[in-house]
Amino acid sequence: MVIVVKILNCGIVAALFLLHGLSIYILNSSKELNQSRFLVLTLCLSLSDITIGLEFLYHNVLRFMNSQSAPFQYQLMAIRYLACGTVLWSLMQTLLICIERLNATLITKKGILVYLTSNKCVVLCFILSHFIAVLMFGVETIGGPVPTDPKNTATPLIVFSFDILILCITVSIISVYGVVVYRITHAQRNVQTSGLTASQFEKKTRDTKRMRKNVITLGVIIALVLVAFFARSFAVLYLYTVNENEIDDIVFLICNNVFVLVNPLLDPVIYTIRIKNFRDHLRCKCIKNNSVSHSNA
Repeated sequence: MVIVVKILNCGIVAALFLLHGLSIYILNSSKELNQSRFLVLTLCLSLSDITIGLEFLYHNVLRFMNSQSAPFQYQLMAIRYLACGTVLWSLMQTLLICIERLNATLITKKGILVYLTSNKCVVLCFILSHFIAVLMFGVETIGGPVPTDPKNTATPLIVFSFDILILCITVSIISVYGVVVYRITHAQRNVQTSGLTASQFEKKTRDTKRMRKNVITLGVIIALVLVAFFARSFAVLYLYTVNENEIDDIVFLICNNVFVLVNPLLDPVIYTIRIKNFRDHLRCKCIKNNSVSHSNA
């Protein structure tokens, strides 16, 4: 059964690579990339999510080898902490996208919010998250190599250095998106419908539909973040409140490894592929490439 979970994990990673590859291709070929801060942040998020997939894939390869040598165990420890750091970095970037969406609802953009969503802040988040990962890896290696048990991803060192930070970021994401949803719905309700011309009423109808789609999208993002976070939190909490031998390794693997990948897997669908303009752009590119290949044949 453990093998099945690992194969499922690899399948999710393969789908992750495919979806993010499409997302990056769409964003790189889009004329709006240099003009939209949201698209730049989405591109950075795709890069961090792909890195998560690579780290999970490498971790699975090491687990398949199942060696008990010290260098092998040190590699597993290193990739475990690097993956924790990259997951933290990905969540930080999701928070930056939340802040950018909040700034977009303001009539006058706030300077501090513009700085928080800049490339400098993205790089700073990367350095901070991976500095914590390298530091914690160094601390754990003092006691020698740790056995390759899946439950070792729930050690007190990892819980206090990563899970608490992830909790804070998750709460921040939900709070900021809650404010964004309130501002969108409040602004839409305040639009007067009486005395509108036919074209103005049609525009308001389109804006209302767009607002509903945006609210649904934000709700899905919040739900995904909560699912990934609470699945791992449930596994860790159960591990510490009940005898660790009573929690099944398969259940722990699913909660800890599979659910963590759900958010990175669906990020490109939420931020890029679901948008009709981007899908049409991708379709046009594919048709154009097929036409060129047929003409050259």
